[in-house]
Amino acid sequence: MKKMIAFLLTAILLIGTLAGCSTKAPAAGKEEGSPEESGSENTGDGTEHGYKTVKVGISGVVETLNPLTIFTTGTWATLPAYYERLAALDEDMKTFSGQLAKEWTRVDDLTYDVEIYDYIHDWNGNPITADDIIFCYEKAIELSLSGYLTSIDSIEKIDDYNIRFNLKTNYIMTIENILNAIDIVSQKEYEASADQMAHECVGTGRYKVVEFAPSSSLKLKKNENYWQTEELTHYRSTGEADEIEIITILEDAQMAVALETGTIDVAKIPVASAKRFVDNPDYDSFTASSTAYYYLSFNVSPDSMFYQNKALRQAVCYAIDVDEIIAGAYDGAAGPMKSIALPTLPGYVDKWQEEDYYSADVEKAQELLADAGYKPGDLTIRLLILQNDVNKAWATIIQAQLAKIGINVEIDAKDSALWFSQGQSGDYDIVGWNITLPHMALNFAYGVGSTNFYTPETQPAYTEVLEDNELQKLLDACLDPALCSDETMDGAHQRIKEQAYVYALAYPQQYSFARKELHLEEPGYATNYILVPNTFKYAD
Repeated sequence: MKKMIAFLLTAILLIGTLAGCSTKAPAAGKEEGSPEESGSENTGDGTEHGYKTVKVGISGVVETLNPLTIFTTGTWATLPAYYERLAALDEDMKTFSGQLAKEWTRVDDLTYDVEIYDYIHDWNGNPITADDIIFCYEKAIELSLSGYLTSIDSIEKIDDYNIRFNLKTNYIMTIENILNAIDIVSQKEYEASADQMAHECVGTGRYKVVEFAPSSSLKLKKNENYWQTEELTHYRSTGEADEIEIITILEDAQMAVALETGTIDVAKIPVASAKRFVDNPDYDSFTASSTAYYYLSFNVSPDSMFYQNKALRQAVCYAIDVDEIIAGAYDGAAGPMKSIALPTLPGYVDKWQEEDYYSADVEKAQELLADAGYKPGDLTIRLLILQNDVNKAWATIIQAQLAKIGINVEIDAKDSALWFSQGQSGDYDIVGWNITLPHMALNFAYGVGSTNFYTPETQPAYTEVLEDNELQKLLDACLDPALCSDETMDGAHQRIKEQAYVYALAYPQQYSFARKELHLEEPGYATNYILVPNTFKYAD
C-alpha cells in the first residue's frame, strides 16, 4: 500500500500535467502527414495578432530551466512555452493527444508502440529522434523524477521514429500519463550543457528563452522556426504573443499593486484583493475553478470510531452545511462539490452535478448519531487540516455545525509536512485532504480512507480494511482501461456516497485579471489552474 501511495503522490506532485481551456487539439492516433505530405507550409506563425510583450505575474518561482529535474509551481507555468512532451492534455482537460508523438498503438495489455513525427527539430536545428526520447526517459527514471515512470519495465528503439514501451502494470490512463511525464530535449544539447540546461536551455517549443534570472523573471521570444505545422500544433504549444515576460511576485498584495501600476499585464489575484478589480472598467476579469479544494476522508481503520459504522459517517455528513462554509470561509466565491474532485477531470460523470449530495439536515444527523450508538456529548473527533486561514475558517464552521448534534471537534492544524505525514499514517479521525490525481478512478481509490490505499497489486489490503467487496469489484473495473466506463464510474461513485466514506466540501473560484488594453480573450491554465501564458488567446 505504501508503495502505491508514494507512486501516485509523487506523480501528481511532480508532474503538473498541463492543459488549457478552449479549443480542440489534434486527436491521438490521427493519421497526419509531414509538412510535405500534407501540402502545408511549416511557417511556425500560428494565428497572427501582432501582440508584442505580455507581462505576466506569477506567485511561484522558476528556479531552473533543467528539463530533467523536479519542478516548482512557478516552472509549471512556463514549461509549455519552451519544452514539449510526447503527449499532452487537451484543452478540455479530459483527453490526451500527441505533441511530439504522431500516434501510439496498443500492442497488448502491457505493450505500446509510439511513433513520433519525423521532422521534429529544436531551436538549434538538432533533429529529435527515438534516441533522444529514450535518453530522456532513462535519465528521468534514473533520477526518479516521476512516479508514473515506475510502471515502465523497459523502453526499446524500433527505428529512428518508433519506440516501444513495455509496462509492468497498466491501470487507467497509464500510457497517457507516461507519455506526458517528462519534457524531451536533444541528448547532444543536454550533455553539452555544463549545468544540464539549468540557465540556458535548448528546447523544441514555440518560444525561446532569451533571458533568465532564477527565482525572479524569465523572458521568452517567439520561435519563428518552430518545427510543427499550424494545423497539427498541440494546444499546449500555441502562442499568439510575440514576447512573454514572466515576473515572480510572491506577496499577494504586491501582485495586486503590480497589476494596478502596469508592472504586469495579467495576474491571478486572490479573492481578498479581487474586489477592487472586478467592477473596474480598466480590467478584464476571468474566473476558473481552483484545485485548492478539500474533501473530508474518514479514518476507517479497525481501531477508528468510523470503522464499520456507516450511520456515524452519515451523521457527520448530514450535519455539515456546505452553503454556510461557502459563505463563511470562501466569501461566496466557491461552489459545492458533488464528488471528491473537479468535474473537469477524466472519468467524471456529468449527471453527478445534478444529484443531491447530503443536503444539511440536523434532525436526520441526530437520528443517525443515535443509530450509531452514541449520545450527544459522547464523541470528540480530531479533524486534521493543513494550516492556513481558509482551512481554519471552514474547519471552525464544521466544528460549530457538529456541535449542534452533540459531537465535539478538536481542530488539528499542521504545517504541510506534518499534515502530509499524519494523513499518510492515519493519525486523525477525519482529515481534510487535497490531492488531485489525473483520473476520477484514482481519486476514488485514494480518497476512500487515505491510509487504506487501493492498488491492483495489493487488492487484499483494501478489502481487509473496508470489508466492502462490492466497492472492491467496482474499483477493479474503474481502474482497468478495458472496463472503465460511465457505468462503472457511476457505480463506484454511488457506493462511496451511500457508504459515506468521504465528504466532498467545496471548490473555490479563482480570479485572473488583465489590463483592458491587452485585449485578452481567454487565459490558459494548467490542470492545477496556474496561468500558462503561452496559451493565452487575444481578441482580434
